[in-house]
Amino acid sequence: MENWTAEQIERYLDGEMSPPEQATFEVQLNQDPDLQHALDNHLEVRAAMDVLLREKMAEIYWDTRESSINVSQQRTAPETWLQVLWKKLRTFSIFPESKQPRFVLSGLAMATFCLIAWFGLARYTQANLTDSALLQAAYVPQNAVGTLGGESTGFEAGFKAFNKKDYAAAIPIFEAIPVGHPKYPEAGFYLGHAYLATGKYEAAIATFERIVAVPDSPFAQNAAWNQVLAMLGAGKTKDADFNKRLQQIAENPKNGYAKDAQALQHQLHHWLRRIFL
Repeated sequence: MENWTAEQIERYLDGEMSPPEQATFEVQLNQDPDLQHALDNHLEVRAAMDVLLREKMAEIYWDTRESSINVSQQRTAPETWLQVLWKKLRTFSIFPESKQPRFVLSGLAMATFCLIAWFGLARYTQANLTDSALLQAAYVPQNAVGTLGGESTGFEAGFKAFNKKDYAAAIPIFEAIPVGHPKYPEAGFYLGHAYLATGKYEAAIATFERIVAVPDSPFAQNAAWNQVLAMLGAGKTKDADFNKRLQQIAENPKNGYAKDAQALQHQLHHWLRRIFL
């Protein structure tokens, strides 16, 4: 599917797309939950900016009206609240008095817009670009498709609990499987996911590290990628080890998670993170 940019989403909301482009966008919108989520985020930011603008203008209105009332009590010829507002606006101008009528209103409007945009971008960043938000967007919950049958180990209960998302019950069962057990790579892989799903990031990092080290493990790529996500959840994005592991995945075209790693790198270097985080 096509990856739509933020600019294209804004064009769709503003009705600026051509009919064919709009039709293509709406088809993908109905099929792609991520695109629908991105569209919802843009709508939330717009709604927030609209609310902030109305609140700011209401604040200016009542402040200046109250000032006009106070002035009217002291003068024989009371000034209207609009006259008081005009005087206040003039005091905010940085231009010579002869040029104030030409510039002051546009300057105030620009300042208000910038303030609203600042809060809107900050809200968008907190909702979409924090470490926890990136982790939530990138992590794909697993289903246990394997089995620990054979010998009467009783570890199948761990898979059953895992598939029911009862990670608290699954964790001690998987933890009981020794590293030397033939089924350890499989059980350890799901143990790492159980840790990650419950926010036990340090334990997940250590567990996935052991799975990655198993020779010829079919779980190696998935474990390496989710180890990076566990490090993201643990707030290790500034660590050299995190960036090294992420880069190794991103630059390997044979790795099934290369594009996910590249997308995560792009989001981690987003200019909004540098400003607000």
